[in-house]
Amino acid sequence: MDANMLAKAFPATPAASLHKLLSPDGINKKYLDDIKDRREFVDQSHAFRKLSEEKNLQSEVLKQAYELEGCVRNTGIPRLWYHHYT
Repeated sequence: MDANMLAKAFPATPAASLHKLLSPDGINKKYLDDIKDRREFVDQSHAFRKLSEEKNLQSEVLKQAYELEGCVRNTGIPRLWYHHYT
């Protein structure tokens, strides 16, 4: 599975984010409630989460992407920290 296949596996809804799908506590419950009427998004979300839990290169890529989501470009400073202290 290459990067293009990972991108296509991600739910095509604006409500989705890596932090909502890959949280250590499981998929965000509010997110699931927001998409409950769209079964294809619910199924995609669970399938994407399952991909991240495998032991392979793709899951490592997803874990790294989870850590990087929200970082300000070229600074390495997480967005929440940046907005809190500026």
